[in-house]
Amino acid sequence: MSLYTIADLHLTSFPEKRMDNFSGWENYIERLIANWGDIVTSDDTVVIPGDIAWALKVSDDFSAFQLLGDLPGRKILIKGNHDLWWNRSGRLYKTFAEFPSFSLNFLQNSSFEHEDFAICGCTGVDLTLQNQNEKINARNVLRLARSIETADKNAKTIVFMHFPPIIYENGSLIFAEDILNILTKNNVSDCYYGHLHGDDIKYSYNGEYNGVKFHLISADFVQFKPVLVV
Repeated sequence: MSLYTIADLHLTSFPEKRMDNFSGWENYIERLIANWGDIVTSDDTVVIPGDIAWALKVSDDFSAFQLLGDLPGRKILIKGNHDLWWNRSGRLYKTFAEFPSFSLNFLQNSSFEHEDFAICGCTGVDLTLQNQNEKINARNVLRLARSIETADKNAKTIVFMHFPPIIYENGSLIFAEDILNILTKNNVSDCYYGHLHGDDIKYSYNGEYNGVKFHLISADFVQFKPVLVV
């Protein structure tokens, strides 16, 4: 049983909402389906840290969620800034209760187990809008802390989030200090994040900082192929 991750699927059944017009995104949904089917088995788990579907409500574009549900493996979802359909996790489980085969799980103030690993995470902090969204940022910092608190203390913690907690800006590294403190305090080995696409990928940081290894796994960056975590 393997653990994979990939962010920013931007699923939709409406042609006008597809991302195909952006460089590198041509036929992206078809490429994602093919790659996922080649890599992921029904026994595997895939963490999807945000920007999962364009729908405003699940009922607006249920076909997009059915597409995801029909892909192999257990899926663990984290809210992204474009996931306006996201409701409280309890309500989301109720929404999909009639479709257990979809194997959709929602990570919010919670954690999941994968063998000897704890899967934790949150939406994260948007560093580019940090001053304008202080309340939202504080809420997401708290959600990360709660997520880790729920995990088995004997497990090795891996964190997934939508926004990058560390980026390059004007040649220097800037980071979400509260997020980084939680990661280092809890001996998190790896942090996987998405959100950055196209030209913005140049702002990403892939490497170790303060003992934590950071990985960009936005869909276009990883060529629409789920990335093996463990």
